[in-house]
This record gives sequence, structure tokens and C-alpha cells, in this order.
Amino acid sequence: MRGRPGRGDQWRRPGPEPAHPLRPRLQDTPTPSHLAGVLALQRSAGNAAVTHTLAVQRASDSDDSGLAYGSLPGPSRRASSDDGYDSDLAYEPPRGRDDTSFQGSVGGVSFATRHNGRLMQELSSYIRGMYRHFATELATAGRITVRFGRTQGGGVGEWRSQERTVMLDPTHQAVRRAGSSRLFGAAVFEILNASQEAQRAALDADARNGTIERQAAAQRMDPAYFYAVELERIEWRNSVVHRRIMADAGRSGTNADLFSADAGDFESYLRRQWESHSHSYVFRYSLLRAETASQQGSHGHQR
Repeated sequence: MRGRPGRGDQWRRPGPEPAHPLRPRLQDTPTPSHLAGVLALQRSAGNAAVTHTLAVQRASDSDDSGLAYGSLPGPSRRASSDDGYDSDLAYEPPRGRDDTSFQGSVGGVSFATRHNGRLMQELSSYIRGMYRHFATELATAGRITVRFGRTQGGGVGEWRSQERTVMLDPTHQAVRRAGSSRLFGAAVFEILNASQEAQRAALDADARNGTIERQAAAQRMDPAYFYAVELERIEWRNSVVHRRIMADAGRSGTNADLFSADAGDFESYLRRQWESHSHSYVFRYSLLRAETASQQGSHGHQR
């Protein structure tokens, strides 16, 4: 049963999802230069060239910066560890250098770090204290690992599905400004993203097999935009659950309550996300389609 929101809590139950979500024109959406360059390559040289370029990029250990939902589709050599913690991060840990390690677990969630162990222990204790407020989501997430390190998308945290890892950056500017509770709130949200991995994987499968293209055509929408909207819808639902968890735990309005200022409806959420990182999901769709076309071409040559 859901607990009653604490005094001063501004959480509101969101209204129904709009039948036709906000549809900004894709050509007016800013796309980072490195993503635009790859899309231009796809148009001029074809899908196979794009796939080869990405394979070279991964082989050279360059990261998939600019993506909001973790790593790009396909294999990657990047390890899910914090071995390069100090060299990769732009700032020193907010409490000074801490070379202690920590390993622990809460349910199926493992917490592991070779640096900044005291903070990881605090995070583990925080999640343990919140356990009863989202036990179902934690169980659905399954066995995952929480680590410290730089995120590929540049945010405080991200869910890396291929590595089954939640990566958190304790030296992010937002954490330095708001304190460790900002990091803890991000951890809860990324665990929620992990719990919805099956939905995201199904959406990727629909992108690969052409289902997204048919669904988008039926609504007269660009398929890449349709895919991006549906990914954002998954995250929006997680944001609603996040606010409920914080309300039930009596933490509404704290720095861990990441979505306390949101209006609560999907259209407002989508508008804000589109201004920040939804373009990376448009890019991801193009890569999924390019990868599929390349694989189909390879199978055709082998016959």
C-alpha cells in the first residue's frame, strides 16, 4: 500500500497520457556534431560503412558520449569497472580522496567499488532503507551491479544494459552542488530503468524488425522520432514511480527527489527531454536499423 505523502509534498498523480504526444520537427532538433557526422556518413556511404566505422570506434576504445541511455547497440570492449576512476573523472571526489573499497548487496543489487568506498557504503545503506518502498522493482531488475565512474552520456547516472550495470558519477557537478542525496536519487532512478529493461529490449527488437516503421507510418510519424518518444515514455513512467517512492519514504522535496518540479504529464516531460537528450535516441534508432541492414546484407552474400 502506498504511504501518505509527507507535509509540504507537492507530488500529484499524473493525468492520462496524451493520445498524440508532442511532435517537434526533427529538423529543428539540435544534434551534436559527432552524431550528425555519422548520420551524414550513412546517407552518403550506406549502412555498411556506418557499421564498419562504429566497429573501428569501439576497437579504439572511444566512448559513446552523447547517448542518454548508456552504450550503443552492438559489442563493446569497454569494461564495466571503475579501474580508470581517477584518470577518467574531471573532478576529485567531493569529500576528498578516498581509496577505500567496498562490496555489498541489497537483494539482487550488488554495490562494488575500488575507490570512494565510504560513499558506496552509504549508497548501499540508503537503498536498503528504501527497499520496502520499491521491492517489486528491485526484484524485477534482477542481478545488477552499481559502480562509480564517468557516464557515457555525461549525466549523474545511467543504466548500461549490455553490462547490466548502473554507472554513477559521484564527482558530477550536480552532486557537488546538491550533495550525496542527488547521487542516491539517481541510483534509484537507474535501478528503475534496469527494471524496465525487458520493455526497452522489446522496443529495440521492434526497431530491428520493422515494426516501429509500420507503427509510425500508421500515425504519420517519423519512425526514429516514434522510437525516441516510446523510449522517453518508459523513462517518464519510471519518473512517476520515482516520485511515488520518494513520497512513500517521506523524502519528497529532498535533493534525492529528482522529479519534484515536474508537472507530471508526459507531454511536459517529453518537451523537457527533447531539449536535452532525446536526439540521442533518434540516433540510436538509425544505428539499430543500419546494423540490421548490414547483418542482412552479410547473410545475403554468404548464400
